[in-house]
Amino acid sequence: MALNQLSFLEDKGEYITEWATTPAGKKYPKKIGEFWTSMQRQMHSLHYVVSYRASFKPELPDYFIRRFTAEGDIVFDPFNGRGTTMLQANLLGRTAWGNDINPLSEILSYPKTNPVSYAEIEKRLEEIDLTMPVDFNKHPDLSMFYHPETFREIVNLKNYLQEHTTDADRFIQLIAISRLHGHSNGFFSVYSFPQISVPPENQIKINQKRNQAPDYRPVKPRILKKAAQALKSGKIQHIRNFSRDNIFNTQDSRDMSNLPSEKVQLIVTSPPSSTRQIISLITGLNSGSPASMVNSLGVKLYRPPIYANGRNL
Repeated sequence: MALNQLSFLEDKGEYITEWATTPAGKKYPKKIGEFWTSMQRQMHSLHYVVSYRASFKPELPDYFIRRFTAEGDIVFDPFNGRGTTMLQANLLGRTAWGNDINPLSEILSYPKTNPVSYAEIEKRLEEIDLTMPVDFNKHPDLSMFYHPETFREIVNLKNYLQEHTTDADRFIQLIAISRLHGHSNGFFSVYSFPQISVPPENQIKINQKRNQAPDYRPVKPRILKKAAQALKSGKIQHIRNFSRDNIFNTQDSRDMSNLPSEKVQLIVTSPPSSTRQIISLITGLNSGSPASMVNSLGVKLYRPPIYANGRNL
């Protein structure tokens, strides 16, 4: 983009302007300042459906997408995370491409950019039987996290989701992952940490310190309540209209050769500052923490092929 196309970034007293130089010797303006307010959760409600460590506020991609792209352009995030850039691009009428070597990213991003109505979720949940008998001996002991009846419902939901992958099913999967463990009655677990899965021995200590024991927390009402919160901003069909050509990629970000060349108008991303997210997931899978239920609900630690809106290319 030529410098004369950056006139909208003229200093109006809001930002500090500096001039930087590329390795090739070309100068470009650099703006330093706050591009959004400190107020919390001011954007579309789908952005906040699940906690994800080290994610940026949706105001950041919103700021740059509005100024550097036009409707129909392609916006790319090579470190996709929970899909903040992708969702905001679709909300603004752009096509979104996302890449993340962590398969959890596609699990979270696809349903957010292909949302379904509350009525569809309610109808689908009515069709799922969560009361079937479960052999607890075939599953890790998570009794320090879940009441037996809650755990039964989670396992039955897991079994269902392994065989069903409609957009309604995938949205339910997203909500279920977001409810697995946390610090309020809206989660499936007794009080625990919402963003990381602690090992069983740590949860036992938490229970002892707080003098608590897992109580029965029905799964379906909690999914419905969270789904209503996630969908309250609406624009479901608008998002789906612009996500039709989205691409989800799970390759090493250093090799994007499987993506079409010279198609992207803007990259908005935040390179990972650590491997804490994936390490906590792997640790949980090895230790029998609630992260093992995330795995059961659809996350597998392998590199799947490139997807275009959920379909193999």
